[in-house]
Amino acid sequence: MNKEYKNYIFDLYGTLIDIHTDETKKKFWKQIADIYAENGALYKPGELREKYIQLVKEEEQKITLEKGYKYPEIKLETVFARLLKKDFPEAKKEDIEVLQNSRLVQNIAASFRKFSRTKLEVYPYTIELLQRLKDDGKKIYLLSNAQHLFTLPEMDSCGITGFFDGIYISSLKGMKKPQPEFIESLILEYNMNKAESVMIGNDLFSDIGSAMSAGVDGIFLNNYNDTPEKIKKTYKELCNKYNSESTIYLEGEKVLL
Repeated sequence: MNKEYKNYIFDLYGTLIDIHTDETKKKFWKQIADIYAENGALYKPGELREKYIQLVKEEEQKITLEKGYKYPEIKLETVFARLLKKDFPEAKKEDIEVLQNSRLVQNIAASFRKFSRTKLEVYPYTIELLQRLKDDGKKIYLLSNAQHLFTLPEMDSCGITGFFDGIYISSLKGMKKPQPEFIESLILEYNMNKAESVMIGNDLFSDIGSAMSAGVDGIFLNNYNDTPEKIKKTYKELCNKYNSESTIYLEGEKVLL
């Protein structure tokens, strides 16, 4: 890459932070069911998992109906709060809103993430890269598909929060990548010149798709070892979908098909 940028928009998980979570194990749902039982909501582990999935879908559908987003993002604290009202399915909206902002739900969220997470660390290049960009006077932004209840503490734990000039987390915006309005709202709020901006991420569909939808350049980090065939196929699909003039780089080298 010979081009320099003023604004660097980063994805988080799989790009700056290496994380692994597993929400499929019976032991995990038993641990969460025990927490709910302690607070008066009795579930069998399998029942709790099914109800959780159901409520996530319901909340996503609400956003789609209200906002028309193809890629909605919910606040999981709403789901955690609704699960506490197992025996009161018609709980008032106001009651749920109060409960979802309570310390109890925050503690449930923290346990949910702690019990499901098996790995959390920055990539070897992360701190050095962010520091170098900062030293060079660049602006650094985050555009992440994530839950703020999980993500903000994890960023603090990894020591990277202070590098960012702006943080956009999908659960706080009601939409996620590659919803075009997500990246566009970040660009608009911080008055970025698109020609001076680049999106960096490890997911072609969401990260590079977002870049192409906004007409900004993109850098794809193949941290999950996608095959050349998959990269080529997905990139062609994105080009056809967005008809974008964005320049896309594969870990520093321009993508040539």
